[in-house]
Amino acid sequence: MGHLFISYSKKDIDFARNLKKSLNDAGFDVWMDESEIHPGQVWDDVLQQNVLSSSALLVVMSSNSRKSDWVKNEVELAREKKIPIFPILLEGEVWFGLRHLQYEDMRDQEKTVKLSIEFTVSLRQTTSDKGHIPSTPKTNRRIRLNEPWAIIIAALISGICLIIAALIALGDNNDNEKSESTPPQIVEATTTVAQTVSPSSTPTSTPTASATTSNIPTQTNAATTIFTSIPTESSILTTTAPTTIAYPCEGQIVDAGSYVTSLNVVRISPSPDARLRPPVKVGDVVTIEAKEGETIANTWYQITYEGPNGSISGWIPDEYLALSENCPK
Repeated sequence: MGHLFISYSKKDIDFARNLKKSLNDAGFDVWMDESEIHPGQVWDDVLQQNVLSSSALLVVMSSNSRKSDWVKNEVELAREKKIPIFPILLEGEVWFGLRHLQYEDMRDQEKTVKLSIEFTVSLRQTTSDKGHIPSTPKTNRRIRLNEPWAIIIAALISGICLIIAALIALGDNNDNEKSESTPPQIVEATTTVAQTVSPSSTPTSTPTASATTSNIPTQTNAATTIFTSIPTESSILTTTAPTTIAYPCEGQIVDAGSYVTSLNVVRISPSPDARLRPPVKVGDVVTIEAKEGETIANTWYQITYEGPNGSISGWIPDEYLALSENCPK
């Protein structure tokens, strides 16, 4: 299981220490730059290496960290390398660039940090999926043809090739003998017409077909079959019923590049300022009820999905929704 990287401002170090302790108590391996950079190491290189090797990045959102260039660089690096980001709100509001991610609200936990069950489960799933496996060093070894095992393998390969060639040649001979002994068949098809008289005395013709097969010996090496076509008076057309494109229809929740298991993006009305509904899980199939007119930023869809206490209805931006074929585009 990979470690968690805490991105924070030095002015919030007391909260970061408490957060690290709570995560360690929950069984997570945590890295933060407070005491783990040794003398002589280059600060930039150590931070970059620990971000890239982490399973997830936890960014502490506050007025202090919003002004920190270090925090901005760490978040951008995690986005570029598609490392999952878990925002933690210490004060103020959720940052605009992270508003689509599910965040942990700790605005009243500066001294004592308590991790929610949902937040802990999401972290554990992410770290277990992103665990790092050490690679085995590669070694180059030159093969010597005079070694005993190399000679044995070469002999086995040669013997197998000879057996395969013999089987192929035997199969070709059997095919030639079979084709020489099979006389050609000539199938002659004729058409007869049976007349039936309806009550209105109008004769109707029904075509029927009969076939005659005769064996004629010949000296050719391949059998030849000759067919004469049988006329038909009608053809059968098959059609496929068109797919109904209308609401309601089905859709699937996608992560839009955020790499998390659940999203806090469903709102009570089609507006980014509207109150949030319970989180929706990535990969869930939802019912799309309607579509809101397109705006400059997003197109909103009204969906119904299953929440902790039953069916929930809300509005979601189009970037988190994959439409099925029967949904209007």
